[in-house]
This record gives sequence, C-alpha cells and structure tokens, in this order.
Amino acid sequence: MKNKYAILVDSSCTYDQKWLEEHDVKIIPLSISDGKNNVYPDDGQAIKITELLERLDNNEVFKTSVTPVGQVIEKVENLLREYEAVIFLPITRGVSSQYQQALMIQKDFENKLFVVDTQTGAAAIEFMVERLVREMHNDSSKTPQQLVEIANNMRNQLPTYFSCENLNGLIRSGRAKTALKAVNFLRFKPVLRINVGIELAGLGRNFKVNMQKMISHIKSRYKDLKDNHQKIKKVALYYSLYSDEKKHSLLKIIAEGLQFPISQIRIRLLPSVILVHTLAGAYGLTVEITD
Repeated sequence: MKNKYAILVDSSCTYDQKWLEEHDVKIIPLSISDGKNNVYPDDGQAIKITELLERLDNNEVFKTSVTPVGQVIEKVENLLREYEAVIFLPITRGVSSQYQQALMIQKDFENKLFVVDTQTGAAAIEFMVERLVREMHNDSSKTPQQLVEIANNMRNQLPTYFSCENLNGLIRSGRAKTALKAVNFLRFKPVLRINVGIELAGLGRNFKVNMQKMISHIKSRYKDLKDNHQKIKKVALYYSLYSDEKKHSLLKIIAEGLQFPISQIRIRLLPSVILVHTLAGAYGLTVEITD
C-alpha cells in the first residue's frame, strides 16, 4: 500500500534498506568532504564506510555539510509529483544547519512540505519514521500536521547516547564543548547525550563502564523503568566495525541492564556523517520508551 504522504529522511538516520523500500520511505544524502575539498554525497557509494574509516585512521580530516539546497528542492518537487505532501525528518538542528535550510525551503512549498524538528539523529529518527508509517497505515485520514505533531511528541521518549574511543574528531569539529580537551588529556572517555545538541552526561575509562552509565542515565530520567521494563519498546546498539567481542559485551550489558531480549536489540552501523566526528570504535545506544 502506497503512502499518501512521502516520508523523507537524510543520511544521519539509521535504517534497514529493505524496510525503506517496502514502506516507501525516501532518503537524501548529506555531504562529506575531505582535506582536498573533494565532496562526496553520503550515499554509501561515493565513499564506502571501510574506506572512510581507513582514511580517518590515517589522520585524514573530513568535514560534513548539509545536502545542497538545489538537491533538496529537486527531491521535494519530484516527490510531490507522486504524493500529496512530503514530511521531512532531518538531523537535529543542534549539530547541523540541515533543519534550518529545510525550514527556508518549506516556505516555497506551503502546505506541501512539512519539516520535523527531530532534535535527534540516527536510530531515534528511524524509530520516528516507523511510527509515522504505522500511523498512516492505521488511519489514512491523518493530516501531515498531525503526523509532525506525533513525531515531535516522541522526542523525549527516544534517549540517545554515544561514546568514542578517540575524541579528536569531536574536538576538532566543535560539535562538543571544549571541556572534552581536558577529558581527553586525562584519558577518560565521555558519555555523550544528544539533546538537540551534544552534551556531556558522564565519564568512564572503558566501553563497558560507559555503556552501564548510559543505561543508568536512562533509568534515572525515566523512573518508572525500574519496575516496568515493558515500557521499553525498541533498543538499538550503534556499531562502527569494532571487534565482535566488544559487540557481544555491549549487547550483554544492554540486555541485562534494560531487561530487554538480546535477540531484539537492533545493531545499527553509525551513519558516516557521525563517524566522521566520532571516529573508529564509537558505540552508543537509543531506546524507545512508550508513553
């Protein structure tokens, strides 16, 4: 069944390609550029993630940027030939100007383009998209405005955290506070929370401790999880091609800490536009909590 409205995400969103195709969800790439000003669309083809990580390991510096405005306009125009309206879920405005650019474009597509202030990224946007698709399928009378409101209301129910083995990318990009320089010097690893922007939520010396801190932070914010783990609907672990041993350890910590079936934890490769700043070895967690 084809959706009445097109759902559009950018490449900061994690996803399962088969699911996107089955549910008619569209994706538009952000951009990545290297030190020689070569620009690559973040489509998984122009630059493979293995090549990106290898070049990052060789201390090459990459930058990220918004989707060129002309590409966004062209994408929206093409979608509006098939759909009544377009609902766009871009990466959080706290780390990119993609949202602000989309708002400007929205003015030229009045009542046709609707931009969600996601205030998040990665699997949190994936979970938002799944909810919107379900809402459209269950009630075809829902308006784009109602769907945007549903997505906006989900923001506080999608805690997202991550940590890095190497902080140089985040420090260099300015996407995290300069306090990280002191953390790096002391050989601590930060627990970072996406809350519009990126904020420091804790410190630890290794990935096991930091994943436990992420879980503790979630439990402290959502008090009723202590006695009712059924409120946890979905869980995603972020992966950046680190060892299977590390992956299995993280999965076990999450399953035990959240009392969530390990077989239902989604493993999602960190989007390239995030890896550019978090570098190899990064990991993280997103949880969807029901109302």
